[in-house]
Amino acid sequence: MPGRAVVVEDFVLLSQVWSALLTSMDYSVSVYHDGDNIADMILELEPEIILMDVNLEGAKTGIELSEELLKENPNLKIIALTLQSGQDYVQRALEVGMRGYVTKNSKVEVIKEAIEEVIKGNIYLCEDVRVS
Repeated sequence: MPGRAVVVEDFVLLSQVWSALLTSMDYSVSVYHDGDNIADMILELEPEIILMDVNLEGAKTGIELSEELLKENPNLKIIALTLQSGQDYVQRALEVGMRGYVTKNSKVEVIKEAIEEVIKGNIYLCEDVRVS
């Protein structure tokens, strides 16, 4: 039985890439393109992993949505996907409880590794943010 995953990404092409990756890893994937009014839907899905764009279009950022989700279910495993590699973004994501941080220019293998590590209960930071 496949696991459940959620992708929250406002750039449609990237959401399709993340979805295809998760599908290849045997996940059933739900995709959302903004962070507005979706928290309850995501919580109902009880996903094993969430890939979250940090800078979503709409009223809520990915970090704000993650914070809301994690207040309701602190066991959620959320990985931030972003173009931002600044330490202030990384620190804020980790403060709200996100378990991984991967820049969007990372190779697909890096994102797959992040998913695998976060599923195991580890924190994952891609090389771009570990060296900055």
